[in-house]
Amino acid sequence: MKNVEKFIRPTNISELLEARAKEENNILLAGGTSLIFSKDASVRTIIDMSEVNELKNIEFSDGKLKLGAMVTMTQLRHRSDLPVAIRNAALSVASTPIRNVVTVGGEVMRGVYWNDLPVALMALDAVAVFASTTGERAMPLEEVFSLHPTKTIRPDEVLTRVELTDYMRPAAFHKFSKTATDYAIASIAFSARSFEGSTVREPKVVVGAVTPLPRRLNDVERLLSEKGESALEELETLFSGFKTRPDFRVSAEYQRNLMIVGIRRLFRAARDGGEE
Repeated sequence: MKNVEKFIRPTNISELLEARAKEENNILLAGGTSLIFSKDASVRTIIDMSEVNELKNIEFSDGKLKLGAMVTMTQLRHRSDLPVAIRNAALSVASTPIRNVVTVGGEVMRGVYWNDLPVALMALDAVAVFASTTGERAMPLEEVFSLHPTKTIRPDEVLTRVELTDYMRPAAFHKFSKTATDYAIASIAFSARSFEGSTVREPKVVVGAVTPLPRRLNDVERLLSEKGESALEELETLFSGFKTRPDFRVSAEYQRNLMIVGIRRLFRAARDGGEE
């Protein structure tokens, strides 16, 4: 970003949205862990969101859990009133110094394969709320990730929060990696409406890292809905032809095995309270 000419630090959402709409070739600065590596020569203005305190709130209101875009992974990790899947996903992000600055908005909008939080959020039916000077619009996270997130947001918009309505549904998350701070080899989240004996209602299975962007496994969900816990023993057939993202650290077969093991583990973890 060698051609940057302006650095703007708004102090409220209105100022942020006005700057976003007014300044050409601008880029948003949240935690900064990815922006620091940007080589985009077209950027002329950096808009620093660090002083917009309205984006740093975690709220339970209107029957929803609302996570501000500037909420950090450290904040999520230490909130005992949040779903365990979200807390575990936040803990999985790199190391403590990085979790102190990585934000909800950054995890969602950066759109890189190793992002952990979006996997858990998508399994909980999260909705992204984008704002501009003309108003707000909401988009299910699954739709946000139908393309790269930078292609689903308009140039004049800012992701202000993520909302979850059904956040109390049983859910669990796990990240497979070589070390606690390494990029994920596979991230998996599971949630369900409810469990009744060996059956499960409305299961949702989301994977990350093995795919370029978080992805729901609809075939797995259908099998679990039809056969309940017994379907866990039939997963090998579903994954035999699954195309994974190339990873120099492990083979595609290893990635597929992680998904099978992970889904089995998380199904039982969600049923038993979310902790593995």
